[in-house]
Amino acid sequence: MKVILSIIVILAIVIGAVGFFRGWFTLTSQSEESGRSATLKIDTGKIESDKDRIMD
Repeated sequence: MKVILSIIVILAIVIGAVGFFRGWFTLTSQSEESGRSATLKIDTGKIESDKDRIMD
């Protein structure tokens, strides 16, 4: 069970790293009076265009 969980975590890290490198994800933060906030944006158009380019 630990092996399967480890593989899932490693895959998530790899996909996240590739996604940030390819521009699929952007992370922004800003300060507010009540604290800090972070926003994760997913560019589905970029993901689809990269997927289509791979499939061709």
